[in-house]
Amino acid sequence: MRDAISNTDVNAIDKAGHQPISPQLAEFFVRDVLNAVETLEAIDKKLGSYDDEDISLFTTTAHAMKTALANVGEIALSALAERLEQAGWRNEAEIISAETSDFISKLKATVFKFTPPDDHIDIENAEDGDFAYLRQQLSVIKQACAVYDKKKAKDTVTDLRQMRWESEISNLLGTIAEELLRGDFDEVDNTIDFIIKKAEL
Repeated sequence: MRDAISNTDVNAIDKAGHQPISPQLAEFFVRDVLNAVETLEAIDKKLGSYDDEDISLFTTTAHAMKTALANVGEIALSALAERLEQAGWRNEAEIISAETSDFISKLKATVFKFTPPDDHIDIENAEDGDFAYLRQQLSVIKQACAVYDKKKAKDTVTDLRQMRWESEISNLLGTIAEELLRGDFDEVDNTIDFIIKKAEL
């Protein structure tokens, strides 16, 4: 699979023989993976001390990823998801504890693979960010979220991420991008407020 899915190549079979997917399916897939990663990370932090609800949620999440990964041609990773799903059904906490972290890392790699190239960041050629401009553009994102204009908000945060910021601001802008993919506008608003406070310090 190519490193990214673009509007211009969705009708071509890639060199690995994977079936093409539409940009919309890629966006939905990334959103689902991010949600799954959030769930799995919370379970993984328990370091094997799982209750029945954890196991049930883990099994459901692994099943959903098995299907989603197969739908975009990630067959090997889908097979790993199936292995983890079966471990959940059999309540095999040792396998869950040993293999979930690696599964999460591989899921995160697929997020980059299926993120449109315009969202990728070229730090070496980036311009230094200006905090006055940052506050102005964050306001634009807030206003877009208020009217559920996801495209405007996404385009604006993508432009901001092409600039060079201190690591914490850069990470928070990445968080906004993930929250937008999930359609979590309230969390975007909260993250923006936090960035503004940090910028004023």
